[in-house]
Amino acid sequence: MPSSIDTISVQDWLKWFLFAAYSFYGCDTASSFVADSLHPKDTLKALSWVAWFMPLVFVGGSLVLLQLATAVGLEGNVYGNFLVAAKPFWGDAAPVIVTLLVAASCLLGSATSVCNTPRILFQLAQDGLLSPVFGAVSRRGSLEPALLLTFICSLGFLVWGNTTRIIVVSGVSFFISIMGLHLGLWMQRNDPVVRWGRLSLALLVVEFISLVVGGVAWGRMDFGIGLLLPLAVIALDAAILRIPWPSLHLPWWDRLHSKAVTAPKNEYFVVLQVGILIALICGTATISWLIRSWLRVEAGTNNPYLLIIVLMTLAFVGVAIACWTSLPQVAAIEELAISSTAQAKELETTLNELKKAQMQVIQSEKMSSLGQLVAGIAHEINNPVNFIHGNLTYLDEYTQNLLEMIELLYKY
Repeated sequence: MPSSIDTISVQDWLKWFLFAAYSFYGCDTASSFVADSLHPKDTLKALSWVAWFMPLVFVGGSLVLLQLATAVGLEGNVYGNFLVAAKPFWGDAAPVIVTLLVAASCLLGSATSVCNTPRILFQLAQDGLLSPVFGAVSRRGSLEPALLLTFICSLGFLVWGNTTRIIVVSGVSFFISIMGLHLGLWMQRNDPVVRWGRLSLALLVVEFISLVVGGVAWGRMDFGIGLLLPLAVIALDAAILRIPWPSLHLPWWDRLHSKAVTAPKNEYFVVLQVGILIALICGTATISWLIRSWLRVEAGTNNPYLLIIVLMTLAFVGVAIACWTSLPQVAAIEELAISSTAQAKELETTLNELKKAQMQVIQSEKMSSLGQLVAGIAHEINNPVNFIHGNLTYLDEYTQNLLEMIELLYKY
């Protein structure tokens, strides 16, 4: 870091613009948290506040580093720069706190990559831009082939081990994709959906100059690797399409996911859980031993910084253990609860329908009995009425004759 802003050249500004843009556009990865949130509007509002504070953190942190991290030989040593800048604030506790922050930042960055990269590969496969195998989804919604590729790439970066060079290489490739995005926005600038379409051309020009000048300033070799990395991904995708291994093609994964999942017996399920836990814990111990070897820590040395790294790694592996063992059980219990709730609702609906049907039957029987009663009464009333009605004519005739005879008797 230079001692003051005045000593920063245009090349330095473009060099750091490459990193700043890389971090700024990294906010797009927060979209996955919005998509997975139960309250996306609240999550988006919180992330908006965080985004507004980011420039303050970048500018403030850069000013602190400019003033404090001026020792010769620090150069690209991230840990050394942070440690020198933190000592005036935290004193003797600075190494522990800086180690904790750097370890947490690296692990959280890895977790975010694992969260987002498979989704990108899946979407590219859905759009027909990558092999269909990356579009495979398990019954639990896991993007297994995409996760495997992300894991393999992560192992490659772990073996490489040079954080600054890895960021430059991945940053150049990421920067190219952002330039493509701005080029597409400018080409569709007349579309009412596109915002700031004409401004995208200016951003594209600045990004192109920054990519070329700043990328070369960080290192020609890393810049070249970053340019070739997308081509390497395209070549790997083409190889996957041509290699006849069944596991590299979507039908194999579809057959795997279509198999019926039977609930294992309790003893076998416990053995499986214990085996997975042992494998993961042994893997964690191996990683810790490798970290210890890489840091050249002698046996018996009390190194709290290494302990922090190991504990942070163990914490994340603990999350992995929970995801691998406990969460599927919780999901199964939740599915069972949902299924039971659905069945209960269905039974309740059926019971209500049966009650309604029963009431309808009772009302129908009542109406039927009432109808029979009315019909019987009507029949009993109808007979004498018909008898009377049928003899009214004769009664009238006999009555008239009777009256005439009485009248004749009075005359004579």
